[in-house]
Amino acid sequence: AEGQDAGQAVMTDASGRFEFRGIEPGRYHLIATRNGFVRQPYGQKGPQSAGAILTLAPGQDLRDIVFKMIPAAAISGHVYDEDGDPVARAQVGALGRYYMKGQRTLAPQGFAQTDDRGEYRLFGLAPGEYYLSADDNPAQFGPPVPEGVGYATSYYPGTPDLSRAVPLQVQAGGAIMPERGECGGK
Repeated sequence: AEGQDAGQAVMTDASGRFEFRGIEPGRYHLIATRNGFVRQPYGQKGPQSAGAILTLAPGQDLRDIVFKMIPAAAISGHVYDEDGDPVARAQVGALGRYYMKGQRTLAPQGFAQTDDRGEYRLFGLAPGEYYLSADDNPAQFGPPVPEGVGYATSYYPGTPDLSRAVPLQVQAGGAIMPERGECGGK
């Protein structure tokens, strides 16, 4: 937790058991990850909450730490322009609410980029409520473009105003595809 070390990683055995050896006394963040499941810090009280710091005293041997992994959710869909054409290389973000320094805030929880058909898939999401944003910046992948080319940030279902955005609710292990929205034009 003090950031003095890059950390250590171990794999679980076939029954899901893990063991760290030779750990120095100190304060640690312990995090479990697995493909298809939400990243889970030790001591986490809910899918959007922070974990606890694990303190290891000299000679202490901690046993029976259990992680109950939560299946990850996904959101997939398309980004279209005002003419109904797909927007390639748009950045799509899932914005979720969480607490930072005691304040509830909205922050990115996942990103994806649209392909040539305007399709995206955000995965590895914790269950909860998300606002989708789409941002098109053509200069990001090529030469500079004139002012006014591209699209302003838009929120699902096609509004430039976050206060008018419609949140999407995803369940653990669920996959949703919102109805057609568009990336607002500049």
